[in-house]
Amino acid sequence: MRAVDFGAQFLVSPVRVNGLPAFAHAAGIPFVPGALTTQELHRCDNDRPTVIKMFPASSVGPWYLAEVLAPMPQLSIMP
Repeated sequence: MRAVDFGAQFLVSPVRVNGLPAFAHAAGIPFVPGALTTQELHRCDNDRPTVIKMFPASSVGPWYLAEVLAPMPQLSIMP
């Protein structure tokens, strides 16, 4: 990824990008994919991200995060 070539020390994306998790793990750098729906969050969690960015968090409220984390407490999510 070009960002790493230019010195990026972590990667953030508003969506899950195919190939990014494997690249980040191989490069030894943290990555933060974006997700909103439970299916997107689950797919991101399977990639072992540093944390998942809930995006766009402004479209939901704290109640949504609480409801998502109830059945999936292992998720590490930031708004």
